[in-house]
Amino acid sequence: MARTASNPRGDRTREKILDAAELVFARQNFSAARLEDVAQKVGIRRASIVYYFKSKQELYDEVESRVYSELEEKARQASAAHDTTEEKLIALAYVSLEVMVKRPLLPRLILRRIADLYPGRIPPRRYSGDLVQLWRDILEKGEASGEIKPISSSHLMQIVAMGIVSYATGGELLLSDEGSDTETYNLDQFKRSIRKTIVALLNSD
Repeated sequence: MARTASNPRGDRTREKILDAAELVFARQNFSAARLEDVAQKVGIRRASIVYYFKSKQELYDEVESRVYSELEEKARQASAAHDTTEEKLIALAYVSLEVMVKRPLLPRLILRRIADLYPGRIPPRRYSGDLVQLWRDILEKGEASGEIKPISSSHLMQIVAMGIVSYATGGELLLSDEGSDTETYNLDQFKRSIRKTIVALLNSD
């Protein structure tokens, strides 16, 4: 458990450390990232980081916990505002997209973790697991009521979620040779594509 300061100034410093660490971990793999790099971005000494987080692993885990908690809370609120399985999933996908577009370090953290061996002994789904379970709960409830046909929740999440991650990181792999593709960055158009994809997957045989 990270050590939390008991004063507003300490709380602000802790948040600055987390902001800087999010950037460092998104740009470098866990092994290459250094606490010195984080400290430099905050403008403090390395020893000051250890006051709040006893190790690089603990700091990394707290970064993940923070970003996924924000995403999960907004996803639950968005999906709860709708009645049908289809609209719940679309709302969940939309809010995930919006959070990642506004916070582009999150999808980069996801891609970094996919590309690298997950650091430490903590399972990768320790923090993303609740969000994954939300997708599954919505699908299972829809299947149980007969509203939708049985569908692989893993396949649906892989198709939709990874599409969102790719879009939120700028879609560099999809750009033209000239480095410009306005369709890649059309958010409303991409949202319509997400809706069509979810509807098609829920209604496929």
